Amino acid sequence: STSTSTSTSAPASSRALRRALAPAKRFIATNRFRVRDAPRLEQRWANRKSRLATLGGFRYFALFRRRPEPPAFFEGLAEDPEAPDYVSCTIWETEDDYQGWRKGDAFKEAHGGSGGLAAMASMMKTAIFTLKGRPKPALYESASICAGVATPTIGADGWRSDIVADGKTLLPGECFGVLNRWPVVEGKEPDFEAKMDSGDLGGTLPGGLKVRTLMRRAGLDADDGYLYSSLSVWDSEDSFSSWRASLPRAEKIRDMIGEGILSGPPSPLFFDGMLCLESEQGP
Repeated sequence: STSTSTSTSAPASSRALRRALAPAKRFIATNRFRVRDAPRLEQRWANRKSRLATLGGFRYFALFRRRPEPPAFFEGLAEDPEAPDYVSCTIWETEDDYQGWRKGDAFKEAHGGSGGLAAMASMMKTAIFTLKGRPKPALYESASICAGVATPTIGADGWRSDIVADGKTLLPGECFGVLNRWPVVEGKEPDFEAKMDSGDLGGTLPGGLKVRTLMRRAGLDADDGYLYSSLSVWDSEDSFSSWRASLPRAEKIRDMIGEGILSGPPSPLFFDGMLCLESEQGP
Protein backbone atom coordinates (compact mmCIF):
# COMPACT_ATOMS: atom_id res chain seq x y z
CA SER A 1 0.00 0.00 0.00
CA THR A 2 1.02 3.59 -0.40
CA SER A 3 1.60 6.07 2.39
CA THR A 4 1.56 9.29 0.40
CA SER A 5 -0.58 12.27 1.23
CA THR A 6 -3.40 13.53 -0.95
CA SER A 7 -2.60 17.19 -0.36
CA THR A 8 -1.59 19.55 -3.16
CA SER A 9 2.05 18.96 -2.26
CA ALA A 10 1.75 15.20 -2.84
CA PRO A 11 3.67 13.64 -5.73
CA ALA A 12 1.97 13.56 -9.10
CA SER A 13 1.69 9.78 -8.90
CA SER A 14 -0.39 10.08 -5.70
CA ARG A 15 -2.69 12.68 -7.23
CA ALA A 16 -3.13 10.51 -10.33
CA LEU A 17 -4.01 7.53 -8.14
CA ARG A 18 -6.57 9.57 -6.25
CA ARG A 19 -8.27 10.57 -9.51
CA ALA A 20 -8.47 6.92 -10.57
CA LEU A 21 -10.19 5.80 -7.37
CA ALA A 22 -13.92 5.73 -6.73
CA PRO A 23 -15.37 8.83 -5.02
CA ALA A 24 -16.22 8.45 -1.34
CA LYS A 25 -19.78 7.23 -0.72
CA ARG A 26 -19.52 7.56 3.09
CA PHE A 27 -16.92 8.44 5.71
CA ILE A 28 -16.20 5.82 8.37
CA ALA A 29 -14.48 6.42 11.70
CA THR A 30 -13.20 3.47 13.73
CA ASN A 31 -11.24 2.98 16.92
CA ARG A 32 -9.45 -0.23 17.86
CA PHE A 33 -9.08 -1.36 21.48
CA ARG A 34 -7.08 -4.05 23.29
CA VAL A 35 -8.65 -4.64 26.69
CA ARG A 36 -7.89 -5.85 30.20
CA ASP A 37 -11.52 -5.89 31.38
CA ALA A 38 -14.08 -6.47 28.62
CA PRO A 39 -17.31 -6.15 30.68
CA ARG A 40 -16.07 -2.89 32.17
CA LEU A 41 -15.28 -1.49 28.72
CA GLU A 42 -18.78 -2.35 27.53
CA GLN A 43 -20.27 -0.71 30.63
CA ARG A 44 -18.24 2.42 29.94
CA TRP A 45 -19.59 2.60 26.39
CA ALA A 46 -23.19 1.80 27.36
CA ASN A 47 -23.31 4.41 30.11
CA ARG A 48 -21.55 7.22 28.27
CA LYS A 49 -23.33 10.51 27.71
CA SER A 50 -24.00 10.67 23.99
CA ARG A 51 -26.50 12.02 21.44
CA LEU A 52 -24.72 10.54 18.45
CA ALA A 53 -27.80 9.50 16.46
CA THR A 54 -29.26 13.02 16.56
CA LEU A 55 -26.29 14.61 14.78
CA GLY A 56 -26.31 15.72 11.17
CA GLY A 57 -24.86 13.19 8.75
CA PHE A 58 -24.97 10.26 11.19
CA ARG A 59 -25.86 6.93 9.50
CA TYR A 60 -24.79 3.95 11.65
CA PHE A 61 -22.88 2.91 14.78
CA ALA A 62 -21.89 -0.37 16.42
CA LEU A 63 -19.37 -1.47 18.99
CA PHE A 64 -17.86 -4.73 17.75
CA ARG A 65 -16.44 -7.38 20.12
CA ARG A 66 -14.07 -9.82 18.41
CA ARG A 67 -14.99 -13.46 18.66
CA PRO A 68 -12.24 -15.69 20.10
CA GLU A 69 -13.11 -18.45 17.62
CA PRO A 70 -14.00 -18.04 13.92
CA PRO A 71 -17.17 -19.56 12.42
CA ALA A 72 -17.03 -23.26 11.58
CA PHE A 73 -16.55 -22.44 7.90
CA PHE A 74 -13.16 -20.89 8.81
CA GLU A 75 -12.06 -23.50 11.33
CA GLY A 76 -8.28 -23.68 11.62
CA LEU A 77 -7.75 -20.03 10.70
CA ALA A 78 -4.55 -18.74 12.33
CA GLU A 79 -5.16 -16.12 15.02
CA ASP A 80 -3.75 -12.64 14.48
CA PRO A 81 -1.88 -11.66 17.68
CA GLU A 82 -2.23 -7.96 16.79
CA ALA A 83 -5.99 -8.10 16.22
CA PRO A 84 -8.04 -5.69 18.33
CA ASP A 85 -10.43 -7.01 20.96
CA TYR A 86 -13.00 -4.31 20.16
CA VAL A 87 -13.66 -1.94 17.26
CA SER A 88 -16.02 1.02 17.43
CA CYS A 89 -17.42 1.93 14.02
CA THR A 90 -19.39 5.03 13.02
CA ILE A 91 -20.62 5.61 9.48
CA TRP A 92 -21.11 9.26 8.47
CA GLU A 93 -22.57 10.69 5.31
CA THR A 94 -19.46 12.82 4.65
CA GLU A 95 -16.10 13.67 6.19
CA ASP A 96 -17.46 17.15 6.96
CA ASP A 97 -20.18 15.54 9.11
CA TYR A 98 -17.51 13.56 10.98
CA GLN A 99 -15.39 16.66 11.51
CA GLY A 100 -18.43 18.56 12.75
CA TRP A 101 -18.95 15.93 15.44
CA ARG A 102 -15.23 15.67 16.21
CA LYS A 103 -14.93 19.41 16.84
CA GLY A 104 -18.31 19.95 18.49
CA ASP A 105 -19.81 19.75 21.96
CA ALA A 106 -21.23 16.26 21.39
CA PHE A 107 -17.70 14.82 21.13
CA LYS A 108 -16.67 16.52 24.38
CA GLU A 109 -19.76 15.20 26.15
CA ALA A 110 -19.12 11.62 25.05
CA HIS A 111 -15.48 11.78 26.11
CA GLY A 112 -15.92 13.48 29.49
CA GLY A 113 -14.69 16.86 28.33
CA SER A 114 -17.82 18.79 29.29
CA GLY A 115 -17.94 17.49 32.85
CA GLY A 116 -14.91 19.33 34.13
CA LEU A 117 -11.60 18.00 35.42
CA ALA A 118 -13.23 15.47 37.75
CA ALA A 119 -15.10 13.76 34.91
CA MET A 120 -12.01 13.73 32.72
CA ALA A 121 -9.86 12.28 35.52
CA SER A 122 -12.45 9.56 36.20
CA MET A 123 -12.54 8.62 32.54
CA MET A 124 -8.75 8.41 32.33
CA LYS A 125 -8.61 6.23 35.45
CA THR A 126 -11.20 3.87 33.97
CA ALA A 127 -9.22 3.65 30.74
CA ILE A 128 -5.99 2.74 32.57
CA PHE A 129 -7.61 -0.26 34.26
CA THR A 130 -9.73 -1.26 31.25
CA LEU A 131 -7.45 -0.95 28.22
CA LYS A 132 -4.10 -2.35 27.15
CA GLY A 133 -2.42 0.69 25.67
CA ARG A 134 -4.01 3.55 23.80
CA PRO A 135 -6.92 3.19 21.37
CA LYS A 136 -5.86 3.18 17.72
CA PRO A 137 -8.09 5.25 15.44
CA ALA A 138 -8.48 4.50 11.74
CA LEU A 139 -10.44 6.64 9.27
CA TYR A 140 -11.84 5.39 5.97
CA GLU A 141 -13.64 6.48 2.86
CA SER A 142 -16.31 4.09 1.60
CA ALA A 143 -15.42 3.21 -2.00
CA SER A 144 -18.69 1.29 -2.36
CA ILE A 145 -21.61 0.53 -0.09
CA CYS A 146 -24.88 -1.39 -0.17
CA ALA A 147 -27.42 -1.66 2.62
CA GLY A 148 -30.51 -3.67 3.43
CA VAL A 149 -33.86 -2.28 4.53
CA ALA A 150 -33.43 0.50 7.08
CA THR A 151 -34.44 -0.41 10.64
CA PRO A 152 -33.91 2.88 12.50
CA THR A 153 -32.64 2.65 16.06
CA ILE A 154 -31.92 6.11 17.39
CA GLY A 155 -33.15 6.00 20.99
CA ALA A 156 -35.01 8.74 22.80
CA ASP A 157 -31.85 10.77 23.33
CA GLY A 158 -29.69 9.62 20.42
CA TRP A 159 -28.03 6.82 22.37
CA ARG A 160 -28.89 3.30 23.53
CA SER A 161 -30.05 4.21 27.03
CA ASP A 162 -32.20 1.05 26.96
CA ILE A 163 -29.07 -1.10 27.37
CA VAL A 164 -28.17 -2.08 30.93
CA ALA A 165 -24.49 -2.99 31.46
CA ASP A 166 -23.34 -4.11 34.91
CA GLY A 167 -19.59 -4.19 34.23
CA LYS A 168 -19.45 -7.88 35.17
CA THR A 169 -21.08 -9.74 32.29
CA LEU A 170 -20.74 -9.26 28.55
CA LEU A 171 -23.56 -7.64 26.61
CA PRO A 172 -25.51 -9.89 24.22
CA GLY A 173 -24.68 -9.51 20.54
CA GLU A 174 -27.20 -7.69 18.35
CA CYS A 175 -25.56 -8.42 15.00
CA PHE A 176 -22.65 -10.29 13.42
CA GLY A 177 -19.78 -8.43 11.75
CA VAL A 178 -17.08 -9.62 9.35
CA LEU A 179 -14.02 -7.48 8.64
CA ASN A 180 -11.76 -8.58 5.78
CA ARG A 181 -8.38 -6.89 5.42
CA TRP A 182 -7.12 -6.99 1.83
CA PRO A 183 -3.39 -7.04 0.82
CA VAL A 184 -3.71 -4.95 -2.35
CA VAL A 185 -0.57 -4.66 -4.48
CA GLU A 186 0.65 -1.06 -4.74
CA GLY A 187 -0.50 0.53 -7.97
CA LYS A 188 -3.38 -1.93 -8.38
CA GLU A 189 -5.84 -0.04 -6.18
CA PRO A 190 -8.14 1.08 -9.05
CA ASP A 191 -8.25 -2.49 -10.43
CA PHE A 192 -9.10 -3.85 -7.00
CA GLU A 193 -11.93 -1.35 -6.50
CA ALA A 194 -13.35 -2.20 -9.92
CA LYS A 195 -13.24 -5.93 -9.16
CA MET A 196 -14.89 -5.46 -5.78
CA ASP A 197 -17.51 -3.07 -7.16
CA SER A 198 -18.57 -5.73 -9.69
CA GLY A 199 -19.85 -7.48 -6.59
CA ASP A 200 -20.61 -11.02 -5.58
CA LEU A 201 -23.95 -10.39 -3.90
CA GLY A 202 -25.98 -11.26 -6.98
CA GLY A 203 -28.99 -9.35 -8.28
CA THR A 204 -30.65 -8.99 -4.87
CA LEU A 205 -29.19 -8.47 -1.43
CA PRO A 206 -28.90 -11.66 0.63
CA GLY A 207 -31.24 -12.11 3.55
CA GLY A 208 -29.98 -10.75 6.84
CA LEU A 209 -27.48 -8.28 5.40
CA LYS A 210 -27.56 -4.90 7.13
CA VAL A 211 -24.68 -3.18 5.36
CA ARG A 212 -21.62 -4.05 3.30
CA THR A 213 -18.92 -1.55 2.41
CA LEU A 214 -15.45 -1.50 0.89
CA MET A 215 -13.37 0.83 3.04
CA ARG A 216 -10.28 2.70 1.80
CA ARG A 217 -7.97 4.37 4.32
CA ALA A 218 -8.45 8.13 4.31
CA GLY A 219 -5.28 9.82 3.09
CA LEU A 220 -4.17 6.50 1.53
CA ASP A 221 -2.15 5.83 4.67
CA ALA A 222 -2.43 2.61 6.71
CA ASP A 223 -0.65 1.94 10.01
CA ASP A 224 -1.36 -1.81 9.82
CA GLY A 225 -0.33 -2.38 6.20
CA TYR A 226 -3.90 -2.74 4.92
CA LEU A 227 -5.08 0.13 2.75
CA TYR A 228 -8.39 -1.65 2.15
CA SER A 229 -10.83 -3.46 4.41
CA SER A 230 -14.36 -4.66 3.71
CA LEU A 231 -16.98 -4.69 6.43
CA SER A 232 -20.26 -6.58 6.31
CA VAL A 233 -22.84 -6.55 9.09
CA TRP A 234 -25.49 -9.28 9.32
CA ASP A 235 -28.43 -9.97 11.58
CA SER A 236 -26.80 -13.28 12.58
CA GLU A 237 -23.88 -15.59 11.93
CA ASP A 238 -26.30 -18.00 10.25
CA SER A 239 -27.24 -15.40 7.63
CA PHE A 240 -23.58 -14.78 6.85
CA SER A 241 -22.73 -18.48 6.70
CA SER A 242 -25.64 -19.22 4.34
CA TRP A 243 -24.50 -16.51 1.96
CA ARG A 244 -20.84 -17.51 2.26
CA ALA A 245 -21.57 -21.15 1.42
CA SER A 246 -23.68 -20.25 -1.62
CA LEU A 247 -20.96 -18.48 -3.64
CA PRO A 248 -17.55 -19.56 -5.00
CA ARG A 249 -15.74 -16.53 -3.56
CA ALA A 250 -12.41 -18.37 -3.32
CA GLU A 251 -12.23 -18.46 -7.12
CA LYS A 252 -12.61 -14.68 -7.38
CA ILE A 253 -9.86 -14.17 -4.81
CA ARG A 254 -7.54 -16.61 -6.60
CA ASP A 255 -8.14 -14.71 -9.84
CA MET A 256 -7.14 -11.40 -8.23
CA ILE A 257 -3.99 -13.02 -6.83
CA GLY A 258 -3.17 -14.48 -10.25
CA GLU A 259 -3.71 -11.11 -11.92
CA GLY A 260 -1.30 -9.43 -9.51
CA ILE A 261 -4.00 -7.34 -7.81
CA LEU A 262 -3.67 -9.06 -4.43
CA SER A 263 -0.49 -10.39 -2.85
CA GLY A 264 -2.45 -13.00 -0.92
CA PRO A 265 -5.90 -13.84 0.48
CA PRO A 266 -7.73 -11.44 2.80
CA SER A 267 -7.29 -11.66 6.56
CA PRO A 268 -10.72 -11.93 8.25
CA LEU A 269 -11.87 -10.96 11.73
CA PHE A 270 -15.28 -11.86 13.18
CA PHE A 271 -17.30 -9.83 15.67
CA ASP A 272 -20.47 -9.61 17.70
CA GLY A 273 -21.94 -6.12 17.44
CA MET A 274 -23.73 -4.25 20.23
CA LEU A 275 -25.10 -0.81 21.11
CA CYS A 276 -26.23 -0.55 17.49
CA LEU A 277 -27.63 2.77 16.27
CA GLU A 278 -29.12 3.43 12.85
CA SER A 279 -30.49 6.55 11.19
CA GLU A 280 -33.88 6.85 9.50
CA GLN A 281 -32.09 6.49 6.15
CA GLY A 282 -30.14 3.40 7.22
CA PRO A 283 -26.36 3.05 6.82
